[in-house]
Amino acid sequence: MLNSASFSDKFYSIYVNNNSKYTKNKLVSVEKVISLLPEKGKVVDLGCSDGFVLEEIRNKGLYEVYGLDASTKSVEISRSKGLNVSLADLEKPLPYGDNFFDAVAGLEIIEHLADTDFFVDEIKRVLKPGGSLILSTPNALSLPRRLLTLFGLNPFFEASFTYPPRMAGHLRFLTPVILKGHLESRGLKVNYLGSDLVNFSSNGNLYSTFLASIFPNLGRGIIIRATK
Repeated sequence: MLNSASFSDKFYSIYVNNNSKYTKNKLVSVEKVISLLPEKGKVVDLGCSDGFVLEEIRNKGLYEVYGLDASTKSVEISRSKGLNVSLADLEKPLPYGDNFFDAVAGLEIIEHLADTDFFVDEIKRVLKPGGSLILSTPNALSLPRRLLTLFGLNPFFEASFTYPPRMAGHLRFLTPVILKGHLESRGLKVNYLGSDLVNFSSNGNLYSTFLASIFPNLGRGIIIRATK
């Protein structure tokens, strides 16, 4: 199996131990996703890692938060923070009833999954009518990737889970148009499509949120909101 639960548990349990802090530029994406949530209600973060994003949402005082992750270590860390997080394989049915959530968030998770049709359909099932799905995912057409491709270099795409080194286990690479079309094909209505920032350095320390607001197709990440 491709990005199986057993692989995710092994790979991401190690990852969360080494990368539990969000960098400044990653926080831009987190804040953007949170800004797109409804004013209040039940929210689940799919692939919640160490629970950092859930904590940020909970601290607003307006949401009842839930989380799922395939990493045993991530779930342990999240629960130690008092978060309602469960161990789950996102390739399988979500462990919630129909029409349960006001919002579903998934930060950089859809690119790791094999059957994204099933994933989106399950999200639709657990969303209340009018509920929102907010996703973020790397943009295959970001400015750095376009430039690297122009010069015949690898634009951060993986050949496998081990090569090039320090890859993230991505199975697919999405563009804004493709992601929008995919969600609409599963019966969701897209009402926001944007980006977080345009990167100008390999370490992510030099970037512009202003340019991303003007030229979202060049941004590092795709951020999209769709309603049921």
